[in-house]
Amino acid sequence: MYIFSDGYLKPSAHKQALGDWLTSQGVSWVYVGKVLLAVTIAYWLAMFLQLPSTRSAALTVLIVMQPQTGQVLTKSVARIIGTIFGLAVSLLLVALFHQHPVMFVLGTSLWCMFCISGAVRYRDMRSYAFLLAGYTVGMIGIPAAMDPHIAVSVSIGRVLAVILGILCGGIITALVFPDTTETAYKSLLSQRLSNFCKQSLELLKHETTPQAYQMARLKFASQAVMSEAVRQAACIEDPHMQSMRNQLIRLTHSFMALGTRLYALSRVFFSLEAQRPSHQLLSHALDSISRPLVDLLQELVEDKLSSARVATYRRRVDFICLSTKLSIREQRSQLLAHPDYLALPTDEQQPLFELYETSAELLFRFTDCLRVYLEDYGALTDETNPQKWEQTGAIGSWQSSVNSLYALSCGLRASIIIFISYGMWYLSGWQSGTMFFQTAIIGLMLSATSPAPHKMIVGLAQGSGLGYLLGFLITFLLLPKVDGFPLMMVCVSPIFIIGTWLTLTPKYAGIGMGAMINFCFVASPANPATYAPEPFVNMALSGFLGMAVAAVISSLMFPPSGRWLSNALLKDLRMLVPMAAKDNLRDLSTKIDSRCRDLLHQIDGVTKGQDNVQTKLVSWYTSVSSVSHALIELRQLLAKLAVENRPTTAAERRWRKSLVHMQRALELLYSAPDKRHYAHALHITAHMINITRGQLEPESELFDDSPKRQMMSYLHFIYAALRDRAGPFKTCNAQLVPTMASAI
Repeated sequence: MYIFSDGYLKPSAHKQALGDWLTSQGVSWVYVGKVLLAVTIAYWLAMFLQLPSTRSAALTVLIVMQPQTGQVLTKSVARIIGTIFGLAVSLLLVALFHQHPVMFVLGTSLWCMFCISGAVRYRDMRSYAFLLAGYTVGMIGIPAAMDPHIAVSVSIGRVLAVILGILCGGIITALVFPDTTETAYKSLLSQRLSNFCKQSLELLKHETTPQAYQMARLKFASQAVMSEAVRQAACIEDPHMQSMRNQLIRLTHSFMALGTRLYALSRVFFSLEAQRPSHQLLSHALDSISRPLVDLLQELVEDKLSSARVATYRRRVDFICLSTKLSIREQRSQLLAHPDYLALPTDEQQPLFELYETSAELLFRFTDCLRVYLEDYGALTDETNPQKWEQTGAIGSWQSSVNSLYALSCGLRASIIIFISYGMWYLSGWQSGTMFFQTAIIGLMLSATSPAPHKMIVGLAQGSGLGYLLGFLITFLLLPKVDGFPLMMVCVSPIFIIGTWLTLTPKYAGIGMGAMINFCFVASPANPATYAPEPFVNMALSGFLGMAVAAVISSLMFPPSGRWLSNALLKDLRMLVPMAAKDNLRDLSTKIDSRCRDLLHQIDGVTKGQDNVQTKLVSWYTSVSSVSHALIELRQLLAKLAVENRPTTAAERRWRKSLVHMQRALELLYSAPDKRHYAHALHITAHMINITRGQLEPESELFDDSPKRQMMSYLHFIYAALRDRAGPFKTCNAQLVPTMASAI
């Protein structure tokens, strides 16, 4: 027996429940309704205008639609550009090779190879243009090649249907419950900062493990790539966001720098927890220094981190930075006077003191980076000085890093699959081989830019079977019994509702998209409608086999999850260290940051389920990120010394020469890692620490005005990264002579 309380009769409880539903499942159902409305309008207009290909209009809507408005507009513009280029190439191939099928297929495969390679290489709006340029050849060029006399009329009819679908999708998304990309971007920024503050708080309070922190780094890398893609879409959608482009790019760079500082700090905290009891002195000192920062992070985690709210923390963060400097000096004095420190042997006191200096410097730099980021984030609501960000000069944009061999292999794989599909069609003499050939090309195009293309095309193949099965039931059991456009849409709407809902779940996105696309190819209402079971089954079977053959060959040929791609990405990652040692210092830190995170995001995508490979690659990422940023900091400090025109003595020249030798040793180690190069790099780094120790500025000088004391911190950090027991050189490290550690 259920007892209803008075709360069930109050409207506030129902309003709250409705609001919770709208912010979770309701958003997804609103998007499903928008897709269904756009498809309905596209069908109606295509039939009203007597277009020869009503299915192409609906198909275009399904491919163009995205939850955010800016993404739809971005894809729509790119689709129009890609469609025009694809149409031009299709007509050119038909005009030149309609009497030479092998040459036509060769031209088609080369064009698709070029388009897929470009789509994989450029992962922005240009990627959509490349994809649609190749997709259009499969959708328009192949049917036109079957009857060259009507090639122009068929191509123009399909292009008109495509443009109609683009307009319907874009207009409905922009006008009906618009979910702007600006809103999504600001929500992503708020969520990203909240997660970061939570992770930082767990680290400073010693409530996380190295393994948990590495998983968090993977998520932060994915968020960085995702937020940059959303930012580009938001700038296209909203002129106001475009006017803030420099500010948003700087915000991305500030967050990447903040993540780098947190990682450097994490290596210190984890190493202190595993070191000798004497290092507990440092742990207690760092905890005392970071106590105001911990309190601030605790409030940020509990607060709703909008840019307006973050702006209220500006003065407090400035005060924390000032108090951190004073606390570092106070804890330094207490450490030097502590009985446990004085009881240590003389040869242990100096390394312990240098470790304190390094740790305190990293903690202060993290606090200062947090201040900079919160200031930039809070300034998003500052409209009092619109010229502020234009006065900061040009800011380097996000630089993605895609392996050229991988992009070329994707295009080559598609080209081979197209040839195999044509060979099967030619040898079998299949009447519906056109559909088989088309679906193979379209499946390759739609899955090309997925993080796991072979899994995506398998999902498309599975979805095609579902789409044809539901299409058969709808076409021959429901549509012949209804009359009028409204009842027709009631009959076909379930496939679009189910398919759209599946696309919102990454695991089933391929199945949902495959079901809707293949339904539109074969079973959706045409103008005029036909109800012939034999042609339907023949085309459905050929379409399913086209997807299935492409899926099987994609999984076997150059699989993205294979060792070859891991090795290629690993080499790209390692080569960032030579870049950090040689390239121009202007925007070098942000360039390294963006490429590191982009590569880590790709590594995470292609090594899902391969724990051993993923652990190895993440350890390399950790080492590369540490050493490359330390090298950049050393070069910046060295440039500062050059600007100050300090007198160069013989010892100073030897010191600079040793620094150059260390840079070259690190370049050689990461370019061609082996035991000999590792031992040489470790030895020269230890030697560099020894000779720098004799040239340090007096402790009476401020740390900020002591470049060589700051350099010592980064030299220690490089040495610790090379000696990391969980790093990529742990095998080489274990085989070294134990007395190597005593070099410092």
